[in-house]
Amino acid sequence: MPNNENEEMLASFVSEAFDQLDACEPLVEDLKNEEHTESVNAIFRAFHTIKGLAGFFGMPVINRLCHEAETLLDLMRKNERPQDEETLTVIYQSIDLIRALLNMVNEEFTDEGGAEEADNMILVIKDAIKKYSEETGGGGAKPKEETPPVEEKVAEPETESVEEADEEIDLESEMTEEGMVLDDIISPDMMDQFVSTASELLETAEKNLLYLENEPKDKDKIRETFQAIHSLKGNAGFMGLSPIEEIAMEIETILDAVRNEELDIDSSIVSVLLGNLEQIRKLIAEAEAKIEELSEGGEEETK
Repeated sequence: MPNNENEEMLASFVSEAFDQLDACEPLVEDLKNEEHTESVNAIFRAFHTIKGLAGFFGMPVINRLCHEAETLLDLMRKNERPQDEETLTVIYQSIDLIRALLNMVNEEFTDEGGAEEADNMILVIKDAIKKYSEETGGGGAKPKEETPPVEEKVAEPETESVEEADEEIDLESEMTEEGMVLDDIISPDMMDQFVSTASELLETAEKNLLYLENEPKDKDKIRETFQAIHSLKGNAGFMGLSPIEEIAMEIETILDAVRNEELDIDSSIVSVLLGNLEQIRKLIAEAEAKIEELSEGGEEETK
């Protein structure tokens, strides 16, 4: 049973998630129109935010459901066309189920009781994704054009050192009070939780990369490393730590290519990735210090 502080944090999560759903649900009907870019982007962001919150607060059922719905919405974002009633129904059903799961969290402090219903809904969403992909020729599944190929990220690691990359990131300007989303949801305690979790994920990734340098074909270790970085990226995004999120995203892109056997992992790639992990560690330390500074400033104002 959660303590009072954890109950308050979960209540904040539920409240924020409901606000996101309330804001995006009226926009679903707009998807019937030819021009619906702003609406579908807003709905996508809402699901993305709730997914991040659910992952951070340990609500795997909501996290999985939002992830699948987010995939469908991403297809819509990449294919500007009116949506049919069948597709809109899937979005509405997803919203309704997320609301039901949030009510469950409010009462039981967990979403596990809704796992079966969510899994059934995920199958419905997967069917909609398959149908949508077939109708659009799979175009929505293609990477964004602006995303550089993996080879460009690692072909010449010696041309940009970790120290040089550090200088390009102005953490102070990135992490204003607004950028950190330091409100009723983000708190020093949550920052402590983020730092603790991030340290474990970084340790797992670093240990696995050192192992993969000698055993580059170990698919389980590759998958575990990818998942660690993916989780770190999601947590950083939720905390508003965009510099960390961006580095994690680059690492994730490389690991995804390795995972899909599009890129062979070798000592040079491992060296670059380890350097990026060290850069993330430095940014986490700076973020932690910034949160403490903002927190202390708030305490002084209340005196």
